[in-house]
Amino acid sequence: VWDVRTKAQIFALSGHENTVCSVFTQAV
Repeated sequence: VWDVRTKAQIFALSGHENTVCSVFTQAV
C-alpha cells in the first residue's frame, strides 16, 4: 500500500501470490 502524496510504501500486503491490482476502501 502506497501513500499517494509521498509515493512511499506504508504497508505490505501478505497472503497474495500474484499482483494486487485494486483495493476497495470505505470511509468509516
